Amino acid sequence: SRRGLMDTNTTLWCGFRCDVADYSVYFAGDTAYGETFADIGARLGPCDLGLVPIGAYQPRILMEPVHATPEEAVRIGEDLGARRLIGMHWGTIRLTTEPMLEPAERFMAASGSIPRQVMRIGESLALA
Repeated sequence: SRRGLMDTNTTLWCGFRCDVADYSVYFAGDTAYGETFADIGARLGPCDLGLVPIGAYQPRILMEPVHATPEEAVRIGEDLGARRLIGMHWGTIRLTTEPMLEPAERFMAASGSIPRQVMRIGESLALA
């Protein structure tokens, strides 16, 4: 909820969860890490798939309040109780100073036991 110098928090941030039959997906949106994800996990219960942002996090002094690191993205998944994670929001255009392939590498190398993957640009995934 910030696109310019003077519009911080003038619109709502957004993540959402979709439940279809016996399958649930949580889309974290474009976000930083915060305790709100533990609250969401406690309120909604675990989800089958978490789509978490892993890019645009450097330099931290500027990006920490608005974008999660790959390691924080895994923490988001843990807080939500996600059974599986897919890293998103990275690699299509250069937004910040981290190397283009670093987000995916760090996401896959981060500690945590949740199975995770990073899809190729344009790749499809059947969830059924």
